[in-house]
Amino acid sequence: MKRAIAIGTMLAFVASQALAAAPACDNTGKLSAARLTMMLPGKYVCVGSFPNATWNELHGGAANNTGTIADIITDYKKGPGSDDPEEQVGTYNISGGADGQVQYNYGSGGVYSFYVKPITLSTTSTLLFCPKQTGMDLIVNVQSGHC
Repeated sequence: MKRAIAIGTMLAFVASQALAAAPACDNTGKLSAARLTMMLPGKYVCVGSFPNATWNELHGGAANNTGTIADIITDYKKGPGSDDPEEQVGTYNISGGADGQVQYNYGSGGVYSFYVKPITLSTTSTLLFCPKQTGMDLIVNVQSGHC
């Protein structure tokens, strides 16, 4: 029992330190639309990790530096040939110039807009999605392969 409490305390501390290192959702450090159009198209946006990712969505389209894009979102689920294959769930678009934003349209599931701030930028970028409407800040990974 003491070991479980110690491990739980350690995990809570590590999680709080990771969240403390994340930037705040405020009006500073937003990624531009041109940067977002280089980062998101053709990549998976992941909240959580395989096999239980909350989001595992492939953003359609090809990277560009125009600062605008509109394409489909495919929920990867378990992928091709599985008992839970991927399916198109909506669309997304990127706009906004220096203060880029991503808008997701899930049809009857709603429309959600975010501005994006970097936490780490590398092969797998970790980003903070800040809702433009009331909602929860999301820490996501953007990567080439599914979550």
